Amino acid sequence: MQAITLLFISAVASNAAVNQPCGGFANVQCNAGLVCLNGQGQPAPTGICRVPAADLGQTCGGFTNVQCKSGLLCLNSAGQPAPTGICRTPGADLGKTCGGFTNVQCKSGLTCLNAAGQPAPTGTCRLPGANLGQPCGGFANVQCNAGLLCLNAAGVPAPSGVCRSAGASLGEVCGGFANVQCKSGLKCLNAAGKPAPSGVCRVA
Repeated sequence: MQAITLLFISAVASNAAVNQPCGGFANVQCNAGLVCLNGQGQPAPTGICRVPAADLGQTCGGFTNVQCKSGLLCLNSAGQPAPTGICRTPGADLGKTCGGFTNVQCKSGLTCLNAAGQPAPTGTCRLPGANLGQPCGGFANVQCNAGLLCLNAAGVPAPSGVCRSAGASLGEVCGGFANVQCKSGLKCLNAAGKPAPSGVCRVA
């Protein structure tokens, strides 16, 4: 009985702790709660005992060098790879800083834009520029592509609206308190067809 007990204790003691080698010729097992992983964080017949790979939003790295599951990266609060952080999808989120010295990339579907809405080496991750007639501004601060302005229904620049060419179109209201200008080739005329400080854009 004593021999069996000693044998059992010996077997338990042979199990490897976190960050210790496992598997191999001796088939060393990891302690409970650990997995034998290779350098890529994948289960392997020979490797290092580590905490199982973390899911999206879980803590990674640290003393136990917790790996993220496939498709995730261990990122800090700035969205940069770090020795300790949170498992996230690669790239910075909407509204986060991008580019710069560490060349932080934006997540799929986002573009690194400067304050003018132009692609830049340092900026903020935003949705790509909107084309004519597409929504702009809003929470995501979607910028219009070159040559277009984010205008509201009155043709006035606004924080949320639709991308339109500069100036009010034929038949749209012009002038007024906001001094809305007509597009090239049109004039702001009153009901009598005379130029006026408030009216409708018409062919001159």
